[in-house]
Amino acid sequence: MKNDKIKNKTLLRRLLLAFLILVLYFGVDYYNKTAAAPTFEKVKVTKVVDGDTFYVGPDKVRVIGINTPEFGEEKEELGEEAKIRAEELILNKTVYLKTGKELEDKYGRNLRYVFLINPKKEKNVDEKMIRENTLEGILLKEGLARCYFFKPNNDYEETFRKIEKEARENKEGMWKISTEGTTRGN
Repeated sequence: MKNDKIKNKTLLRRLLLAFLILVLYFGVDYYNKTAAAPTFEKVKVTKVVDGDTFYVGPDKVRVIGINTPEFGEEKEELGEEAKIRAEELILNKTVYLKTGKELEDKYGRNLRYVFLINPKKEKNVDEKMIRENTLEGILLKEGLARCYFFKPNNDYEETFRKIEKEARENKEGMWKISTEGTTRGN
């Protein structure tokens, strides 16, 4: 009888241990899958307003971190070029949007970073990715945009400022026209 109690306790402990191991295994696996889930929304751009504003269906999107010369009523020098370049890069194409810490600006526009390819995970976003595969990086590099940040949406500020500095030094785009550029910004 005593042996049966010991066997039952041992069996119960083993079952409990096996249960805990399974819970931990599947819990960690679930956590890793959700923590590594992409934070990038796949969308198709349907209309470009100017170099830093576009539509995804009925939703208006304002690009985070840059300001391009205006195109339209308040047209600024290189505004048309910035719009055309944005159209070449994103119009009727699939892009991947990353939300900032603030989702909308005071005008109700969705605030997003724009990736031309899917980084899949935030850890894949490095300086090379930003330079070569974001709308912001390309427009900054070509001097068709300047940095324009409003905290807390400043995830890639250091890299953006570095790209802008190089464009200024190389007198690309707006920096060929003026050391102040052709649009407002900070």
